Amino acid sequence: MKHRNYVKGLVIKSNKILLVKEKWNRYSLPGGMVENNESFEEAIVREVFEETGIKTRVVKELCNFVSFLMKNGTPFLKLNVKLFLLDPLNSKLIKAPDIKEVKWVHKDKLPEFDMLKYIRKFFEGKLKDTEETLFIDV
Repeated sequence: MKHRNYVKGLVIKSNKILLVKEKWNRYSLPGGMVENNESFEEAIVREVFEETGIKTRVVKELCNFVSFLMKNGTPFLKLNVKLFLLDPLNSKLIKAPDIKEVKWVHKDKLPEFDMLKYIRKFFEGKLKDTEETLFIDV
């Protein structure tokens, strides 16, 4: 099974959270794969900018966990995921071609959005710095 390092970023501006709607039609935090010779911190700054047009700086790491991507009930990719808190340095949104939507959402409105399960768990306070294993069917 392949193994990759992965990052997600929590970007907050005036009580609003930056969300992206990805190819599977659910909302998530911006992020993606860590490239060769790139730190987790460099990767999340790059990924947030590529997906949303927002330049950021890392404030701190919030949590890390392991996730397995599944296809037809079989794991095919193990992800070591780090979630970071980031400060936005600009506010103009520019959507990447592989992202369906980018938007700022007030924190009180988050329950109204169909989000990836582990992102929902994070906002509910159920995903912390843990070795919890999450299985995500794609």
